[in-house]
Amino acid sequence: MVEKLGDREALPFLEEKSFMTNAPSFIRERAAEIYINIADVEDSVLFLAKYCDDPTVKKGKWLLIQQYLDRLTPEVKNRLSSDALSRVHTVLLTIMQKTDVRDAANRINLYMLQAVPQYTNSVQRACLTRFATEGNAWVTNTFHPIKAHFDVISPKQRIDLRKRFPDLPPLPDDAPARSPVKVAFAIIAGIVAVVAAWFVLRRKKAHETP
Repeated sequence: MVEKLGDREALPFLEEKSFMTNAPSFIRERAAEIYINIADVEDSVLFLAKYCDDPTVKKGKWLLIQQYLDRLTPEVKNRLSSDALSRVHTVLLTIMQKTDVRDAANRINLYMLQAVPQYTNSVQRACLTRFATEGNAWVTNTFHPIKAHFDVISPKQRIDLRKRFPDLPPLPDDAPARSPVKVAFAIIAGIVAVVAAWFVLRRKKAHETP
């Protein structure tokens, strides 16, 4: 009934049911499907990210992702501002980069190949090589070609989409961010060293002066 009415005032109720850990899985899955159907595409993608990041959701993530991607028709995207579409793509790329569900990651991969040309050779897409392990025929046929693609592209040739989507999360191979405290101490140590060297130089000149 909620789905037929399409009443967005029911979204908080649907979200509650989607994340209710003591509810049967089919109720949670159905509530999530209805949420994706009736919310606008920006709200839906944020809900999708939260749902995919929930460890208590054991199945159905890739189906929900496909359901959402089916909504992103050219007509729908044309109605979005460039900033809104950028936010949608940022969230989708974040899900792809983080998820451990292979089919979920590949659904987004296939969409991004069509939506963002620079994605093909991006370091974000290269994250999918984590799935190129020994497995069934589908895994081999899906992820091994991606690994082969990046094996012949040097890291310098790979495009970092954070230049276009600055809110993307760090990559797995990124150097860990330096602590602000450590950075401050390093700066102070550098200043102290410069001042000390300056004093030594002044003393030397004072001794050399007749």
